[in-house]
Order: sequence, then structure tokens, then C-alpha cells
Amino acid sequence: MARCANCDKIILFGGRRYGSERCCSNRCLLRLLTKAQGQEPDLSAVSEVILELRDDVDALMAEMSQQRAALADVVERMDFLERALVQSRDNAPERKELGD
Repeated sequence: MARCANCDKIILFGGRRYGSERCCSNRCLLRLLTKAQGQEPDLSAVSEVILELRDDVDALMAEMSQQRAALADVVERMDFLERALVQSRDNAPERKELGD
């Protein structure tokens, strides 16, 4: 088992590698690359991680947009069903109660 070089979490699968270091996520890799350790961070690696994080955010935003559209569709269907039930209740003949 490997451990994240930044946060020390256990990495079972995946993770990100930079040289001999291994991180659990892009976020930890970015933090590791930008830590002041007496040496300048590799700007090309930092740029690469930032672009990957941006891609991840774009993918999450697209997924949220799809889920929002699906939820709006479900709400619209429920609203239609509610209106249909109210209309059928209003148009139904009144029942006489037993004993009257």
C-alpha cells in the first residue's frame, strides 16, 4: 500500500505520481508541487495538474446540468400528475355516505 506524499492517506488504487512521489488526488499533488521545500516547483507539472482539475470541474458541471434537467423533468411530470388527480377529484360525482 502506498501513502499520499501530501496528506498521508492510504492509496489503494489509482492516485497521481510525480517522480518518486505519489498523491491520492490532483488536489494533493498540486499542494505537494507548490509547497515551499527550498526549491522552485516544476511549473509545467503545476500547469498540467491545474488543467486536469479544470477538466474535472467542467465534467462535474456538465453532470450537474444533466441531473438538474432530469430533476426538472421529474418535477414537471409530478406537477402534471397532481393537476390530473385534482381535476379527476373535482369532476367525480359526490358519493353519498351510508346511513343518510
